[in-house]
Amino acid sequence: MKEELSKVSSMQNFEMIQRERLPTLYEVLIQRTSQPVDLWTFYTFLSQFPYAINYLDFWVDLMTHTRLCKNYIELVRKSLINFPQEQQQNGSTSTATFDLLNALIEEGHLDPEAPDKLLENSGPDVPFSPKLNELLGDWKHQSGIGQEALRNEDVALIVDEIMKRRSQQDGKPQITTKQLLHSAVGLCNTYLVSPEQSERYLSNIPMETRNRIIESVQIERKYDIEIFDDLK
Repeated sequence: MKEELSKVSSMQNFEMIQRERLPTLYEVLIQRTSQPVDLWTFYTFLSQFPYAINYLDFWVDLMTHTRLCKNYIELVRKSLINFPQEQQQNGSTSTATFDLLNALIEEGHLDPEAPDKLLENSGPDVPFSPKLNELLGDWKHQSGIGQEALRNEDVALIVDEIMKRRSQQDGKPQITTKQLLHSAVGLCNTYLVSPEQSERYLSNIPMETRNRIIESVQIERKYDIEIFDDLK
């Protein structure tokens, strides 16, 4: 009985401390607080320090990019899981599209449960099989896409095109890797490239880190969230 009362008392004390404590910086940044410790008040406070506001702007924009990437992953995951069911129920997915997706999954180039690998924007570990290349060619032909329009083995762009065409059919908006790349390039141009190009340039970033991120985004055309980890 005493132990139970002690546990209840401890929980009550913990809850009281949680209610009365000051919020963490992270809680402020993700807007889980209210005045006088809300994000806008913090923004106003930082504005009195030269360039400090740029770092807050960067964090907000980076979180926007992060949400965009996560939304993309979730949309692709749900679509890939639903494709077989839709094909079986009403044939809304063309046979060529269904066969291509099936082959991509069966040969290990695409995992419906882990579509986040598409964010890496890198080639597959193994080349496409002759069968898969043939299915890709058939799908391009049926979809009215030029044979050179999509580079073979660029799974992210193939999935993008499939999702875009599906979006046109059902009228639902679809995020593409092109948008993700545009978002990542925007982060670089705004905060990393040069002070002449942007007033929100972050001046205290190590040059090695800065150059690595710029090269990853602008040259290697990568856009996954982890690229910016060293800046968080």
